[in-house]
Amino acid sequence: MRGPLVGKDFAGLPVFGPEVLDEYEPDEIVIIIFSDYRMFGAEICEQIATFGEFCIQTPYVAARDDRLSQPNSIWPQQLATLMQQWRSQFLVHQSQQRITLWIHALVKGGAERQMVLLALGLTQLGWQVQLICSNSINSEHNFWVSQLQQAGVELVFLTPIRDMWPQLTQPGELRELAVMLAPYFESGFLHYIITSHIVLKKFRPKILVCYLDDGNVCASMAALLCGIEHILVAGRNVAPGLIPPGITGYDIHRLAEYYHQFMALPGCVLFNNSGAGAESYAQWLGVATDTIPVVRNAVMPPMQQEPVTNIRERLGLPSSARVLLGAMRFSPEKTPEAFVHVASEVIRQCPDVYAVLLGKGPLELALGEQVAELGMADRILLPGVQDDIFNWLQQSDLLLSTSCFEGMSNIILEAQSVGCAVVATDIPGNRETLLPILVEEGCLIPHGQWRQMSERILALLQQPPVGLSLRLQEEMRRHYSPQRLAEQTLALRSM
Repeated sequence: MRGPLVGKDFAGLPVFGPEVLDEYEPDEIVIIIFSDYRMFGAEICEQIATFGEFCIQTPYVAARDDRLSQPNSIWPQQLATLMQQWRSQFLVHQSQQRITLWIHALVKGGAERQMVLLALGLTQLGWQVQLICSNSINSEHNFWVSQLQQAGVELVFLTPIRDMWPQLTQPGELRELAVMLAPYFESGFLHYIITSHIVLKKFRPKILVCYLDDGNVCASMAALLCGIEHILVAGRNVAPGLIPPGITGYDIHRLAEYYHQFMALPGCVLFNNSGAGAESYAQWLGVATDTIPVVRNAVMPPMQQEPVTNIRERLGLPSSARVLLGAMRFSPEKTPEAFVHVASEVIRQCPDVYAVLLGKGPLELALGEQVAELGMADRILLPGVQDDIFNWLQQSDLLLSTSCFEGMSNIILEAQSVGCAVVATDIPGNRETLLPILVEEGCLIPHGQWRQMSERILALLQQPPVGLSLRLQEEMRRHYSPQRLAEQTLALRSM
């Protein structure tokens, strides 16, 4: 059995196929299992026991890890005291226009897309930009990487944990730092804090900006240790308490405590990309909404269009077909089954309409079954994730978004930027994202009112508003450029 990682690195370790094990004796092999031992340890050990007696070394040490997994009054007090001491002791005012951005990886995602646009906008404003990624997943043949390099952004991938370990076993500053932080952070977080600290100490930026909750903890801790003047961290579209466990990468109780401590420090700001997201975090943290400022997302359609793939030819559709497009993660908060339902209603009344739903996720199998049950396998297509999203939007007649919660939706912004009309659910994030032109056209529909949504789509397809496409493009150029994103982010320094 050969998985997709064979021939690559994972967590700093080379991945080989099973046939390589034939060259070794059993006592020469160490098997590393990447799993949460506290959740699945007992089951893992039971399964191993069925194969015989093996030496099992666990990562879980009760004396150390029990107090980390259970929130208590002592842990946040101790860490808060340390953070306050570091801020007063290490804070340094820098005059040079250097800024460091931090995100886990340049994978296909909304936060990653905005980080790239922020970097590009900052270079346009004359800043010297460094972008730190905690790992190099998807960095080869990545369009974003080439964009950043062409713009003069310094791209840094943190040293893998396997290569870093020898330095931490020797006496010195790094080992002392690891020992000091070890009571508060698991090994993965500890590694990112220490390696980020090394990079930041060398670059000496005036500002650090990071996205996504677990990355915020690692990067901001490293920045506090380096005395960076302004530390700006952005939350997700919705507070961690409202999303499935595990996505944040950090225990949400400890994360809430950390954010409270962080926001109390001078020069440290937690912000969000939408008013709805800011309100969600404020309610979760029990703070006033105006303490979490909003910086809205940017969008940048490709300046020079690559050779265009005709999506109708690619999918085997008639050249005259009208395309209803969706692009989302196939997960409950996006309500992808509603897209299929609405699309089927539209198709039944408009024979020349085809629906295309791009994406992947845990509901993918169920969506395929739903399409088959509706007898729409040749009219509602699921071609997976696509790289050239602007090409798909430019060749579509309308974008449909069925989410029950959004912050500032990238796909809606991108659709509007190329003049593609949008019909979306009437939820707080979408109210901020849809341009007034579309709101006036009745393109916001209450979530769950799927018949009303299909009727609105039919009306727009049958009689598109005159000049709508050009008006959308002009409004997007005016309000959602990368440079504007950079200016609004830099303005957070005055908070």
